[in-house]
Formats: sequence, structure tokens, C-alpha cells
Amino acid sequence: MTEEIQAHYAINLTKLNIRDGGYASELTARIDEATAKGMSVKSVINPLEATGVIFGPFENARGAELMAASKIDEEGKDFFGVKWGFICVKMTEIDFQKPLLERARVFVCTDEDCKAVQRFKGSCSACKAKGKTLVPTQEVRDWEGVLQ
Repeated sequence: MTEEIQAHYAINLTKLNIRDGGYASELTARIDEATAKGMSVKSVINPLEATGVIFGPFENARGAELMAASKIDEEGKDFFGVKWGFICVKMTEIDFQKPLLERARVFVCTDEDCKAVQRFKGSCSACKAKGKTLVPTQEVRDWEGVLQ
């Protein structure tokens, strides 16, 4: 028996204007139904790809989670307040995607009054220049260049 290869996808629920938590499981069910009939995942997600709200396939959940700007909070939102959903379905494509992290990675000061952006990890250089020492930064994946 051959083990089925799984594919992971990230869904920008904010762009879809989805407020409830059931969308990801509904989409998974539609994809599972389609792949059981021999169709590809792409045949279901094509409209989502065309509008830039779904990303994948990724080899593992971590790859999909890296599409969010930062670690997801308890509400499923990233640094910018974007709500994300994640699904895992049968792999029907030829290649997995890999997020191009270096291009989008910046570090934002965790001080609420500062929020300075820098390209390197560590303490905030803007705070240090103002006499505050060792204020940590948070990694943010700024895919759309909002912070630059």
C-alpha cells in the first residue's frame, strides 16, 4: 500500500472576508470529494489562486504557516491583523512551493511607542539610540512591503 503524500495550504481568510471558522474544513471537504473523483486540487482552488488568497502546496504545515506575516495569535491573526486558515489535503501537483523568506523578512520593535523596522534580528537600534537598551524585535514577513 502506497502512503498518500499530503499537501499543506495557507488561506488568507481576511481577503476572502470570511469571519466564521468553518471555511477551511468546508474547502477541505470539497477538495477531498474532487480528488476522490480523480480531479486535482487545482481544479477546486483555481479561483482562490487567481485572487491571491491561497498559497501552496507546501510540504509541511510549517511552510504554509510561514505565509502569515508572523506567528498566529489565539484569534488566528498575524502581525497585520490578517486572519489565516490552513488545510492539509492529498498532493496532486508536481512540485511543492517554498516561501522566499529572505526577501520579505524584517524585524519590528516590540515597544508600542517605537515600532521601528530594521533588517536584522536582535534589539531595536532606534530604541538604543534613544537610550533604551535591549528592546527586543519581532520577526515579520512583510510580503507586500508595507513596513519598508
